[in-house]
Amino acid sequence: IANRVAASARPVAAPERTSLPELERPDFPAELLQHGYWVIQPITAGGRVLGAILLGEKTSERRYVELDLKLLKSLGARAGKMIERLDLIQAAAAEAMERNRLDSLNRMKTDFLSRVSHDLRTPLASIRWSSENLKDGVAGPITAPQAEYVEAIRASSRQLGRLVENLLDLSRLELGADPGKLEPIAAAALI
Repeated sequence: IANRVAASARPVAAPERTSLPELERPDFPAELLQHGYWVIQPITAGGRVLGAILLGEKTSERRYVELDLKLLKSLGARAGKMIERLDLIQAAAAEAMERNRLDSLNRMKTDFLSRVSHDLRTPLASIRWSSENLKDGVAGPITAPQAEYVEAIRASSRQLGRLVENLLDLSRLELGADPGKLEPIAAAALI
């Protein structure tokens, strides 16, 4: 019976409880009758059942008439629209919370990149200066094989320096820093 009620969006009543016999069903759920309910009005929206309004015996002990059932149907439709609006509001709030969470994670990532980049600069500068000092013979003369190793250290430190600078530039851009002014250059002179 719940499927029939939901499909029609019209009320369904127990036998001899309304002035509209076309709404009354002999297969009305017995457990609802036992609890004193006479009429079921489905609450639907978007083609799905969201709930139901259950009515019991009228205080006047009379049957439900057409006007009562029209009002009930109208209430069911309005309740369905309100629940649908609440669902949309909840979905929008959930999306906003997720967006805020992702923004927060993005800020933390940017902050982490910035901190790591700055923290890498100090030991990198020490490596660069030490390799320069070795190359220049500050610690004494070096052999040709040692010079190759020193040059490899210098090349790697330059590459790492470029990566660190790229990370810093990326974190500055993500924080909204001005990317710099673009201006024309003389390509021939650069080449």
